[in-house]
Formats: sequence, structure tokens, C-alpha cells
Amino acid sequence: MGLIHSIRVEGIGDPEASTASNKLYRWTYDRSALDVPSTTDPDSLYKTDSLLFWPSELSSSLDFQQGSVRGSSQTFRLRGSTEVWSWFYRLLPARVAFLEADLSSSGTSITLDTSGLSGLIYLEREALLLGTETSSKVYDCDRGVLETPARPHSASLTSDRAIYSTPTTIEGRLVQLIETSHSAGAYVESVLWSGVLRSVSTEDGGASITLQADDLLALIRARKILQGRASGKVSRVFWAGQVSGSVLQAAGSSGPFASGSQATGSNVRALALLGGSTCLEAQTFQSASESLDVLLEVVEAPYGQGKSLPESPESALLSLDLVEVFTTRSDSPSNYDTTGLNTLPLRQDLGELTLQLLTSTENGAEKGSNGAYDTGIEALAGSVPEALINTGKILQWGSDLGFVLEALFLGLKAEPEALDRLLQSLHKASLSILCQSRSGKIYVARLTDLEDYGAGSTLDPENILSVGIPQDRNLPEALDRSEVTFNHRPGLQPDQVKISDSIKYSRQALGESDLFAADLGGVRSGSLAQSIAQSIIQRFHEPIPQISLKTNRLEIHELGAVLSLTEDHLFNADGTRGGTVHKLLVVSRQEVFNSDRHELSYGLLDVGLIHNRDGWIAPSAQVASSSGADLTCESNVFTASYSDSPEDPLGTGSSRVDVDGFSAGDVLDLVDSAGTFKEQLIVESITRGSNMITTTTTPTTTPAAGDILRPSKYSEATTSQRHSWIFVAGSSELMPDASKPYTYRA
Repeated sequence: MGLIHSIRVEGIGDPEASTASNKLYRWTYDRSALDVPSTTDPDSLYKTDSLLFWPSELSSSLDFQQGSVRGSSQTFRLRGSTEVWSWFYRLLPARVAFLEADLSSSGTSITLDTSGLSGLIYLEREALLLGTETSSKVYDCDRGVLETPARPHSASLTSDRAIYSTPTTIEGRLVQLIETSHSAGAYVESVLWSGVLRSVSTEDGGASITLQADDLLALIRARKILQGRASGKVSRVFWAGQVSGSVLQAAGSSGPFASGSQATGSNVRALALLGGSTCLEAQTFQSASESLDVLLEVVEAPYGQGKSLPESPESALLSLDLVEVFTTRSDSPSNYDTTGLNTLPLRQDLGELTLQLLTSTENGAEKGSNGAYDTGIEALAGSVPEALINTGKILQWGSDLGFVLEALFLGLKAEPEALDRLLQSLHKASLSILCQSRSGKIYVARLTDLEDYGAGSTLDPENILSVGIPQDRNLPEALDRSEVTFNHRPGLQPDQVKISDSIKYSRQALGESDLFAADLGGVRSGSLAQSIAQSIIQRFHEPIPQISLKTNRLEIHELGAVLSLTEDHLFNADGTRGGTVHKLLVVSRQEVFNSDRHELSYGLLDVGLIHNRDGWIAPSAQVASSSGADLTCESNVFTASYSDSPEDPLGTGSSRVDVDGFSAGDVLDLVDSAGTFKEQLIVESITRGSNMITTTTTPTTTPAAGDILRPSKYSEATTSQRHSWIFVAGSSELMPDASKPYTYRA
């Protein structure tokens, strides 16, 4: 048993490899280190004696107050050879054909201008494998091979129609550092780091080729959205005596409106920002040409709560700039007759909106193929491959936030926006940051003191290498002021709420106060904005101590993970040490690996130090049927179903079900559907596969379908139940230890 390291690059490999599922080449230093290479690597994807240098240190960190993440760029060096030069330093790739007919993102038949071709070809960034030539110059093909994304391709004379036998684009391709463990002919590959290729160079005349790669989030940093929107100037006004029913004619050089583009009849509507201040909803009648030539019959003005039109609009509107805008408002126009996850209006759930912005591709405003949230709208196209996104984790995060963006507008400024800056602005108020996992998946980390239900991790003190554990009270990180802007409306100033901790401010030395500023443009409620601003002060009212420690390779944890640790030398909130389970949030990680060692250094916020007891909303289960003491329950009446293994929060590889919240020994109340108490029962066992709760005794009255099982009141519940679930206090039933409050979460 041993380890070898290698790198693989998107689009470079053997698509006809018969055994491996991932058919990219692995550029490594010694293929012979594999046990029985001919068995372990029968496709010869491991390119031996090619990797001269690879990083031995990987690092990343989060800053929740700034809303920023810091990753690491990496350098790889390959031994120069004819094969390496051909893949990475070919300046003039060989063109073999031209595309003759449009190809959709899912099409499996391609028409070229050349016959007799076979094997691997490249069209723009996509790699395709040609199959049978079914008729002259028409080929069956496998799409998106070698881990490249399948995209639509146009055969118009203004498009990139050239077909090549080697990649035409190298910059921006995915690069992964791989660790392979090998033994007795079997091997397991683990991704240690993922990034995107930035540059290729040589300093020794080709004896070696150096690859520079940025972290995976460079895909987002390099992307601008809100480009290519329908835009122009008002050229004529047909005034109807009032705003509603008036018609504007606009002309310009941009493409058509995305809104209404796939709709029919009265659904062909769009939102247009006029003169940078007034938002109009209009019925659109646009020409078939690619330039903007459109009549807009105004439906209402202003849209929502924005700025109104001038008093004498005929002359005032002429020559005003007009541009398409997008919004999360549920009453805004769509690009389809029926709305969905991948259509307009934009999703109000922040997790779903994040996925729309990340995965949308340029597909003529038709639903794209890059996952369930690909709108296909050019102006919203983040174009991050869905395979690089932890969709389930982002959806879980969005659902846990507890608020939505009911009236967010995108495009109120004329210039394009950097995608990473936009997402940072959307996420910061919820103390959340977009980051990447060790295995190369983009997800959202949030400052929290609570792990996913049933999925907590414990740091084993036996795996800690630190002789002493450095602890820092982190005093400069205290905050006493927060400002949150909200309710952005076209042409009007946003509202703002300011919160300050006046008592703490008066106690601090001069110059120690700090401000947290965030934007909630899509939130209209002042009370919600105030609640979020207050929660920020509450979170940072006292600085969160930071712990630093080193572990061996058995402790692999992602940024944003909440870990539990009991260690005698860790300080408690009262100044004592030891005896407490600390909840620690991973905010930095440095991984060092070479032939001598493999260890990790973590920066951990002691997020549970003040509120170190957590309570969840208690479970319930609805009876479907019963037989004696066996009560069969419905699967998901009270819980959400997460079927996308391995992103299931429970880590079981299957959906969460209602009976998961119960354990043997739990004391339960059986109530009818109206909540009327019937009798108390004790759980003997749980049979998850059949959603069955077996009780220690047979109920005196046969439970009816629709009856509810739920934990008994606090005074009658077990210790385990009391420490796990939320209980509503009665007039005489208060918590026995009011000095240790719970933090309650859904």
C-alpha cells in the first residue's frame, strides 16, 4: 500500500479508454509505483515520468466579517516531451472541418463539411467523440467527453464553426491534483485540490512545461454578468393620454429581450429600465432581427414601487436609454408561459437564485442543459459546470436562512457586474461565503454554531498533533455597529437600518469599535432587515475566540464544518478549562503532504462558547396504520426529502424520513389530528426501512390513520430528548437551569 500523486486537466485524455469512468490522462512521476500497473491502469491513462513538481502545501481561509474567501494558486511542472508539447504548447491546432448545422447542447448527431472523420474532435471548449458516419458528413457523436461541458453551437458564419483535433483553448480548463492509493491491483483516487488553468510557460526551452492554476473560484471571479441585455434608446412615443396603453418604440444594437422570448400571446412581456430610473412592464413586439427594434405597450408604470414617469412624457421619453432588468418579484414577466426553476422571474430563495446565477449558460434564453437551474439567458450566464457545484448543500443552506428576496432587482446599473462581487453582496448579510471543497465542489459556508442534523463530526484528541493548543480571544473582531440597506427600488434610494450596541461602545477603548455593513436589496420588510442587523451584533457582540491546532490525515474537514471537541486545555466562557464539549467552526485549513508527512493545520472559531447547548424543532410522525405495538408512519409529512446521495444531510445515502428523529426509549404522546391527547407511549425500536415505530406496550386504543406521534412535555421527556429538542414552556414548567440558554434552530 502506498500513495502517488498526479494531475489531470479537463479535455485532455483518451475518450475511448475502455475501463476508467474518468478518461482524463493522469500526469504522474512514476506509473510503476502502482501495484500491477497493467491491471490497475489497463487504459494507460497514467503518464509516467511526466510530473516533475507539484505543490506540497494547500491552504484556504474564510473571513465572515468581510464576506471573503482566500484560496491558493498552485504551480505544476511537467517534463517536456513530444506528447506534452502537443497538448500544452501547440499554438496552431490542426483544423479538420467546419460545423455545417446548428448543434443543441443535447444533440447526438453532428453535421460537418468533411467526410471520413473519426475519433476525438474539439468544437470551441467542448470535446466530442465521433462515431458512425450515418450519411455523408453526418456523424453520431458522444457529447461533452473528457469532462468538458456540452454546449449549444451555432453554424452561422459569425460563429466559431471550426473543428480541431486538439484543444484550441487551454486557459480556464479544470486542473485537479489527485492522490491515488494503490494496493493489490485496486486503486482509489481522491481529489486534493481543484483549480483552473491560468498560464502555460517554459523557462528552459521546453525541457519542462510549467502550468499555473488558480483556485476553482476563479471561474466566478473572471465572470461578468448582465452583459448582452436588450438595450437601446427610445426613438418614438405613441402617447395614449395616460401611461397605461402608451407605446414606446426603441432601437439599438443589442439582442432581443430575454423576458417573453419563449412565451406566447399576452405573456410576451418584459421589464425595461427607462432613463436609469423608471421600471416599466410592457407587452413587447420585437423584430426577428438580432438588433433591438421593439415596440413596448406599457402595462403599468412605474413597476412595483419605483420612480414614476415625468408629467409630460412624450418629449421627455425621447432618446432615453432603455435596458432590460431582471427581478425576483413573483408578478414579473417570465421568458416562458409556465415558470419553473430555470425560468424568469428569478428565484426568491437565495440558494436557488445562487444556482441560477452560477449555472445559467448562453442558450438564447431557452432552458439550458447545465442542471435544473440553467435559465439559458446570456445576461445571467455564470456558466459554471453543474458537476463542480454541490447543488444539494447550496439548496440546504438557502432553505435554512429563514428569509427570501421577494423584490431583488438585477441590472439597475448600466454596466455589467462581476459575478463574485454580486454573490458576495447577496450572501454577506447572512454571514455566508461561497467557497470550494477539497474535492472540487463549490458550496456556501455559513457562520453557524450548529452542524447539520445527524451529521456532526467529532475531533478525536488522539489525532491532534499540537503539543499545546494556541487560543486567541480575537479581541479585534468585536463589533458594536451594523448597517443593513434594503428595499432597493428603481430610481429611488434604498432604505437603511442602523444598529449599535451603545453599552459596549461606551466600554471600549477609543478606536476599538468596528462596523459591519451589508446589503439586503431584495428584502422589503423593515422589521426583517432590523432583525438581521441585530443578529449580526448579537453574533459579534463578544469576539469569537479562535483555536489553532494540527492534526494527522485522519481529520479531513471542510471550511464551514462544525466540529465537536472535548479537550482539557480549552478555555470555557467562565475562564475555567476543560470538561466542556466545544463547537468549533473551521475557518482556515492548511494541508501539508510530502514523502515525510501528511498533516493539516486548522483555524477554528469557538462558536459554541457562549451558546453551547442546541435545540432542534422536535420531530413528529403521522400514523399511516398500526398492528399491535407496531405503528407504521408516513415518510415525509414533517421533514423534507433529500434524495441526492451523497449530499443527504444525514449521510445515509437515502432520504431523510420522519422516524429518523426518534430513538429507543423516547417518551411520546399519541394525539389525534387536532392535537387532542390520547395516551403516552415509549419507543422500543425504530425500523427505518419500513417507517415503523414499535412501542413497549400496545396502545390501549388502536391508533387511527392521521394520528400524530410527538415527544411528551419537558417534565416527562427523557434527558436525551430534553437536550435535543425545543420545548414550549408552560406557566409552571420553566427550564431548570436558565443560566444556560439554548440556541434553537429549525
